[in-house]
Amino acid sequence: MGLFIEKIQKAERIYVTHRELSFDYVGETNWGFAFELDENGNLDFEALELPAQENLLACFSEDNPLGVEYKGINEWEHSYWQSAIGICKHCGAEVYLSDPMDNDCECGAIYNMSGQEVRCHARDVDYLDAGEVW
Repeated sequence: MGLFIEKIQKAERIYVTHRELSFDYVGETNWGFAFELDENGNLDFEALELPAQENLLACFSEDNPLGVEYKGINEWEHSYWQSAIGICKHCGAEVYLSDPMDNDCECGAIYNMSGQEVRCHARDVDYLDAGEVW
């Protein structure tokens, strides 16, 4: 115990920017239609489902059958923490190191968030039978 596993991916914060073309019903705020744009602000019409294509065309229609007004492009960012991934030194499986103390491998080994083994391989010792408390 005590040795670190090999990490194949380090932990890092991932930042994601979302953009959408926005239409609100006349007189309303944030109630209407939004169509996702790519990272360059382009809309992939062919990638939309048929009902979304029909709604987009209706939003741009001169007779305005949906009763909406164009609000522009909304943009927002969010981030999330991507966990490190290590290779179990007992069986070679990938272990996601997301929990500070308990990251279980399918073979029974347990690692902390740093990749240090905190509990022996399950086939080596049965802790409950040995009377140890974890």
